[in-house]
Amino acid sequence: FMLAAPFIHSFIHVGCSDEKTLCFLPHPLGGDLKRTRDICPGCLPAGMRLKFCETRITRCPFHVAWLEESEKMPQGASEEKRRAHAKWYIPTIRTWSNSTFKSGLREDRPEEEKTQIVDELFSRYEDEVTARPADFGMDYVHCFLVAVKEKEGGR
Repeated sequence: FMLAAPFIHSFIHVGCSDEKTLCFLPHPLGGDLKRTRDICPGCLPAGMRLKFCETRITRCPFHVAWLEESEKMPQGASEEKRRAHAKWYIPTIRTWSNSTFKSGLREDRPEEEKTQIVDELFSRYEDEVTARPADFGMDYVHCFLVAVKEKEGGR
């Protein structure tokens, strides 16, 4: 979450603080959950049983790549290299979040205006990443879940 904070800050400063509330919540599924009914109350009546559920964090490959590459640049990265990194990194975030930010804007805004606001958000975010690429990344949380369909009747 700490690496995403400047991104959220950028969104607020585009002028969207009067819009619908956006929630960025961790989703810790798995771990110590052991019972099917805790995760999927509708699974048991459907004859499903949870066999395995685990979450794992995968370090952001863009952040890791930048940190490894920047170690090879004792004089620091040029503006061109930092901008190239930002242009490489941001589309992976935009693919899943663009529609979320757009839908968070007032419904009475024209579609073109919504697009301009979200474009401005990502433009500002690109500038932030360009200025300090080591400060930005997005780790992934993967949930590995295995459920089995048992005989009819659930048992």
